[in-house]
Amino acid sequence: MAIKDWIKLKRFSPFKPDQTVIFNTLGEPISSHPVIIFYDRDAKLYYYLKSRSVYDEKGRKRAAFPGEIEIPKSKTSKIYFTQDSYVDCSQIFYMSKDEMQQYIKTNKDKDNPWILKELNYQYVIKIFNQLIKQTKVDNPYIALSKVSYNEKTKKIASYVKYASDRHLNNDYLNPPEPRNKKRQKAVTQIMNIIKQNRKIHYIKTLEQIIRREKEEYNEVQIYTPLANWITELDKKYKWNSKEIIEYCNNLVEEFNENKSIRYVVPATINWFTISKGMIINRKEDLLNKLEQRDFHFMLSWFKNNNLEPNLDSFEKFKEQMQIDAKGRKIKNWDYFNYLHLEQNLSKLEKKQKQTQNQKTIRNKVIHQNTGSTYEELAKQWEEEWLKEEEFKKDGPKMKM
Repeated sequence: MAIKDWIKLKRFSPFKPDQTVIFNTLGEPISSHPVIIFYDRDAKLYYYLKSRSVYDEKGRKRAAFPGEIEIPKSKTSKIYFTQDSYVDCSQIFYMSKDEMQQYIKTNKDKDNPWILKELNYQYVIKIFNQLIKQTKVDNPYIALSKVSYNEKTKKIASYVKYASDRHLNNDYLNPPEPRNKKRQKAVTQIMNIIKQNRKIHYIKTLEQIIRREKEEYNEVQIYTPLANWITELDKKYKWNSKEIIEYCNNLVEEFNENKSIRYVVPATINWFTISKGMIINRKEDLLNKLEQRDFHFMLSWFKNNNLEPNLDSFEKFKEQMQIDAKGRKIKNWDYFNYLHLEQNLSKLEKKQKQTQNQKTIRNKVIHQNTGSTYEELAKQWEEEWLKEEEFKKDGPKMKM
């Protein structure tokens, strides 16, 4: 394998170099496994965390520290994550692209490829969510360090941009190695300097970067594959949103029980997921078709349950749609864009009242007076809806 290939870093790929790139908040090197979480292309920086074994040398399970999440043993890798690990989301490091690549090139045993498969989706998202949790509060329990590698001296140093008092106090009282008096005095000075110069804006910026990276990860793992799958599905089946969501989510549930099951995307979805995937991938026309089918589905539900198409019936519809095909109450499976359905139903009601009051020939479409079918009602709404969508798309036409 060429050097240019193996020095390319992948998200969530841990490596174990000969010389540590992990430090406590007082700049003292500690032995730990780095886990690269993402590469910031704009700043050309690699961000990484530290990890440790869940079990000690005697096989006893260690207690997790605040900010740590447990990652189970890998079932595919024979090099890293060979045992259950804690990943610490309370301390984040970053290093420049050039320095990181030079460091890997200099220190890595080339007989052992260090590029590993990414973690499963659920654990990647768990890490992202924990990182956001650590950064979003006013007084965050987090530390951010810049790590630099000097190729000439082959030395690595850490420069703390921000560290919580809990981090500093814990590292001060629990050194990785015993300190002599001279070292203790230097560490005390370092801690005081960090407290005086730490800037919370580094953490606020970091939170934005993490959120952006999470979105990009979801775009690759969820939004784009889902949008492409729905596009192909639509060529054969004209499913509504509820049918799509139930199908995808049931596969995820089956996968959790049987890993041989193939899913569409590795997480449960809802209407928001579909909508975002379609918009990101510029499939708004198909999204509009889905919304149209969803409205027809709702009108058919009214008819099958002997309900008039009004807002009272709509509330009953929403309540029923919170129960899945297995009779379970669901919380995060929102099948439809309920706001859009309600708005169009309100327009339909308003149109009905206007038509009834005018007593024109169009009274035949008013269900209350003529017994017209739901199919006719839906057709009328569809015509109005299409006119509205065309107007939004093309805008008003100028008269010549």
